Amino acid sequence: MRILPITQCLIGTLLLVAAAEAGQTPSAAEPRTLTTVAQIRALSTEAARQKHPVRLEGVMTYFAPEYEVAFFQDHTAGLFLWIAHFDPQLDFGSRVIVEAVTTAGDFAPAIENAQVRVLGRGPVPAAPLRSLDRLLSGVDDSQWIKVQAIVHSATLEDRLPPDMRQGPPQLVLGMAAGSNHFKVRIRKFSSDADYRKLIDAVVTVQGVCGTLFNTRRQLTGVQLFLPSMDQLTVDEPAPFDPYTSRPVTIGSLMQFNPGNQTGRRIRIRGVVTLSRPGAGVYVQDDTGGVLVETESASRIAPGDLVDGVGFPAVGRFVPVPQGRDRAAARSRGCERQPGDQRP
Repeated sequence: MRILPITQCLIGTLLLVAAAEAGQTPSAAEPRTLTTVAQIRALSTEAARQKHPVRLEGVMTYFAPEYEVAFFQDHTAGLFLWIAHFDPQLDFGSRVIVEAVTTAGDFAPAIENAQVRVLGRGPVPAAPLRSLDRLLSGVDDSQWIKVQAIVHSATLEDRLPPDMRQGPPQLVLGMAAGSNHFKVRIRKFSSDADYRKLIDAVVTVQGVCGTLFNTRRQLTGVQLFLPSMDQLTVDEPAPFDPYTSRPVTIGSLMQFNPGNQTGRRIRIRGVVTLSRPGAGVYVQDDTGGVLVETESASRIAPGDLVDGVGFPAVGRFVPVPQGRDRAAARSRGCERQPGDQRP
């Protein structure tokens, strides 16, 4: 057995006592730098607030400085980051080194005061196919994923929820997968294209899953962020002219039919019994009546024979938003619409 000099024993004891009084071991005095997104996502809300230092290397999966939205992904996962200063070279697909500190974020752990250095271009990670039910669990927050759904609307919006900050217009596609609905926000698109032709198409979109939440950090929905139209693939085009499809009776809406295509548009025909500008029109056929929500209700009067094309939903019938609303009759009475193909 080796006997240490008395002075060396005393120094070792003093170091241990000092560490104990500080409530930590000597190795824990310096905060550990986190080097993967998975480590950050594993933090509790309170731990994320401690501003742990971060150094990451990976790829930008979405970047919209005009809305202060940026997503990053490394080989372990993706997350949202608040960038301190924007590098003009920074864009979707940039391979970067990020130095920042952790923050609790509004829903999941994130990083703030990020200093981003562009290294060049890097491959975007493969996007796993996810169900909308899984996305609505919140587990894929900030992840680069893909999902298949049916386009229900195509509009331009210059407000970003949940805080409704304003920025340049983005192409926004209203989407449905089963009974669930969400929006896809596309940053780069052609201002000359008519994207309403996508309505009723089955598409696969690849982008970042952003979450919608309340002040209690509870999930209220999701929205997908696509860098450009390059991340959208049409799997099944929409019918060229939905008004040539055979109309269904109003009384059969939402009833079982083995020939129904889930989530697709349908066509009804009936006579307007009441017009309510700002709300829609009530339409009646021999089997029942329904409210058709349309922006052109002011141009439709009781007695008009109309065709309505839209997506059925519980308690309402929602028509497709179009530039020229062919759901409206051109004149009073039971007159045939231009281009109408009656069965």
